Amino acid sequence: MIESTVSDTQKWYGLVAKRLMDLIFAAALLLLLWPLFFVIAFGIRISSPGPIVFVQMRMGRGLEPFALYKFRTMRCGAPHDAPTASIAGGAYITGIGRFLRRTSLDELPQLVNVLRGDMSLIGPRPVVLTESELIGRRAQVGVYRVKPGMSGLAQVLGRDQLGEREKTAFDRLYVQHASPLFDLRLLLFSVRPVLLGRGVCEGRGAEEEGEKKEIV
Repeated sequence: MIESTVSDTQKWYGLVAKRLMDLIFAAALLLLLWPLFFVIAFGIRISSPGPIVFVQMRMGRGLEPFALYKFRTMRCGAPHDAPTASIAGGAYITGIGRFLRRTSLDELPQLVNVLRGDMSLIGPRPVVLTESELIGRRAQVGVYRVKPGMSGLAQVLGRDQLGEREKTAFDRLYVQHASPLFDLRLLLFSVRPVLLGRGVCEGRGAEEEGEKKEIV
């Protein structure tokens, strides 16, 4: 069981130090990046009609759903609760949305989720509620013992190019080894894939997702 592999130090970090680090970093980033928020919001507003922020229910710690915030990257009318990889991206993703996804700038509003306590800066990425198979697999290995994160081990090591089994394995590994040093390293290692847009698959379509799962 995962429960037996988590040390007292890890439990203390998860309850106290990690939350403090999340608050400090999230508040600092919001203060630093607020001009960028306005630029992105303006770009979204003039690119297509619809809200600037997209709200979607995701699975959180303890299997408690929460409302996740993102900058809107799709046109109105796109399936609301479907995983991005199952959607034909060319039909829905806007021009600026493609750029925001490639650079992960669409994830910036989740800093508010971090301040609210729904998420951490580092942790397993939260999935939509319709991904029941993946949610069940994660629950079996204890992934939902920790808060989901804006970035995590799976994002650093492959992101959308990983299959569900690989993501779950990396998420479990993170839960077992979470520590301040590990989180700081993942924060630093998250920068390069984001800047280079590595591992981002912009709605390739359900048939391609199926092919990926066959390979795993």
